[in-house]
Amino acid sequence: GYNTGVDDITLFEGVIGAMRGCENLYYVSTGGAIEGLDNKTFAKFKEMVEASKFKDRFVFLGWVESGLIPLVYKYGDVGLNVDRMCVETLTGARNRINEMLKFGLPVVTTFGSEISDSAVGFGAAIGVESGNAADLSEKIAELYRDWKVKGGKLKEYRVKAREYIVENCNYG
Repeated sequence: GYNTGVDDITLFEGVIGAMRGCENLYYVSTGGAIEGLDNKTFAKFKEMVEASKFKDRFVFLGWVESGLIPLVYKYGDVGLNVDRMCVETLTGARNRINEMLKFGLPVVTTFGSEISDSAVGFGAAIGVESGNAADLSEKIAELYRDWKVKGGKLKEYRVKAREYIVENCNYG
């Protein structure tokens, strides 16, 4: 879901910036507004998308049955986690990151949460500074170019993602 911890402006500007140089880059989203918690963040993000020249490259799947999420991860190339720097970022869990990594989906994430810092340090995720849309754009575009040419970095991140989960998130 898109809650108050999501940095909707950096997410939008970062993805749009990457789309400018990556002609076949699409943004696919699950979830949406969170009734009773935050209806504004998602609505604002969708307004920005609808006003952009890239609006046809944004695909909103809405709330997806949890059993189907692994398919979304399987067919995706990179997961995004873009948080604003706030108490929620510093203290809250980011289960979506754990899930993406568990299924071998490379993640580009803003720093701030414990899992973000740890996964980036392990080499299982790519980190960007919170609020830095230019850096987010560049990291997405870099992975896109690598995927288009040879896919080497994405393959490496897929392997490291699974290793991270096995080594850091399993009891044993």
